[in-house]
This record gives sequence, structure tokens and C-alpha cells, in this order.
Amino acid sequence: MKIAITRLSGNLTDKNKLSVGNAEMINIAKMLRNINVDIDILTCKTCEDAITVHDDYNINQYDALLVVNDSTNMFGGLEITTMTTIYKLMHKFKKQIYYILTDLSLPFVDYYQLIKGKTWANKYNENDFKLQNDIIILSQAHNLDIVKTIHKNINIKDIKYVPWHYWKLYSEEVLSIKETLDKKVDLIYGGSFRSGRREKKFIDYFFDKNINVEIYGNMKLSQFKNIKDKKPPIFTDKIENTKILEKNKTSLATIILGDKNYNNNIVTLRYIEALMSQTICFIDNDFDTSHTLMHDKFYVKNGKELEEKIINLKQNQDEYYDMLNIQNIKLLKILSYDLPRKVIDILERNII
Repeated sequence: MKIAITRLSGNLTDKNKLSVGNAEMINIAKMLRNINVDIDILTCKTCEDAITVHDDYNINQYDALLVVNDSTNMFGGLEITTMTTIYKLMHKFKKQIYYILTDLSLPFVDYYQLIKGKTWANKYNENDFKLQNDIIILSQAHNLDIVKTIHKNINIKDIKYVPWHYWKLYSEEVLSIKETLDKKVDLIYGGSFRSGRREKKFIDYFFDKNINVEIYGNMKLSQFKNIKDKKPPIFTDKIENTKILEKNKTSLATIILGDKNYNNNIVTLRYIEALMSQTICFIDNDFDTSHTLMHDKFYVKNGKELEEKIINLKQNQDEYYDMLNIQNIKLLKILSYDLPRKVIDILERNII
């Protein structure tokens, strides 16, 4: 079996390959290569890790085409020519297309419906982008009814749950346990503001604390509008994707939380990164109300409870190492799932 993988934007380059989305694509490919799968990464630009493609590229040399979700926003209404090329190649592809959905805000879209009405779109017609077969969605969200709802205008052959957040376990080493509780900070969080959808949670968990808190990434203090005179955490810059584990390890603990449509539905990559970095992985109770991810002691309902648990860990080394041991047992269980083999099993069952 020969497979191709790309992103909707088709804009992978050597400069942007460490962004979260592109790193995800590259490492899914590496994960599959590790079990001797023949897979090419495709881009419409230039990258040493990929093959550069154009409209006339022989896309039908592949047995399956994996397309990683991506933003389809056209800022200023201008055509994104690389995205047009990817959709043209999908149109030409005679076999099965799989859409890798890791973010519910990035569903697959009908390209002609997206561009119809734009002045530059007059040179295209609907048949330029019509797919030859219904797509299969490989969803990181396990609530498949929600996935079906956000794709109600797309012809779908099937939807399969795939825990894509496991991929990092196959690309980086789990860090060794630190022999001391001497950490730079007590609580760390890496992420973006996401239009303020989690602002209330962020303020509750990270502001006005009697512990050292650091937020790294794209978030800025100026984005918070409801903090009044609350003591803010330390804000530091965005870091490369490959440095996240080491960054997390500088902290005693982190917390997993998400948008409302992620709660009890889609597990973020931050969960795996926390476990791999040997950082105590507390979880907001709303994120996983059934406590399926971890032991009950890892869950907190508010910032006060989180602060109290972190202070207790600093004073109780035995509890700290007990929680680390629970996390490492969880990691071993996740590895036993064998994500790459599960993905290939799905593809082999759907060869056209």
C-alpha cells in the first residue's frame, strides 16, 4: 500500500514545518513509516520533508489519500492557490480520501460552495472540485454525532474514531523522572486564547494564585478583559513544538481544559504532552466528567482546589511520586493501543 498525506492549505515549507498542524502531519507520516508503510508527504511549496505537487501531479499512484484538517479562511477574500491545487488533486483522486479531523472548528468543506461568488472564482465550476468518492472522516472527537452534524452538507461514507493525540508518543521520547521537586514554576500552561472561549476558566485557574504560574504561547495579558485587579501569571513567548516537553518539565504541574465542544469529547494533545514530560497532569472536571482519562485524584473543579492540590504536592513527595507512577502506567496502556497499526487496519479495509 502506498499512501499520500497532505494538509488542505498545501503550504508546508521548511520554515513552517514546526507549527502544530504541520508537525502533526509530518509525525503521523513518520509514525506510519516506522511500521514500514510507504507514505509521501505532499506540499504545493518546497520542503525537504515533502514532495512538491502541482495540478498535474499523478495523485492516482497512491492507494489512499490522507488530508489533515486546516483553516479554509481566505483573508481579504483572495484565492489561496495552494488550497485550490489540493482540492483539484482530491477531485482527480479515484480511490479513498480520508479527512483527519483533530479540531472540531476545522471540518471538511465543499470548496466550490466556499469560493462561489468570489470574483476570481468565475474561472472554476463545480465539477472542478467534485470528489469521485464520499470521504471517510478519521475523527479525534469520539462523539461521532457531533462530527456528523458539522458535516451535514458533505457526502460522508463513514466516520471512525482515531485518537490522533497519541501520535507524539511515536515521535519523541518520554522524559525521565526528575529526582527532585525543585521546579522553576508550580503550574504551567501552553496554548492560545482561542477568541476568549476559555477566558473564565483561565482567570479562575491562573490568576490571583499563591503559587508560581506561567503561561507560554500566543496568549497575552492584554487579551484578558475581566481580570480587574487580579494578580496575573507570568506570560512567556511561544516555543517550537519540539521543545514543549522540556518546557513542561520545568513545572510541577499543568492542567488540561478545553472549549465546551471538547468536553467529554475530544482529548487534546496537551494531555499526552503532560504525561510524556513527567509533569503532574491535573484535569478540569468539566473536560472529562466521567474521569475516563485518569484516577479521581487528578481532577479539580476550580482554581482554589487546583492550588491546594499543588501546595500539597510540594509538601508531600510521596504523593508526588505516586501520581507520577499512575501517569506512567497510563502511558504504557496508551502505547499498547498501537495507533499506527489501528490506522493501517482502517485503510486496508477500505481500499478501492
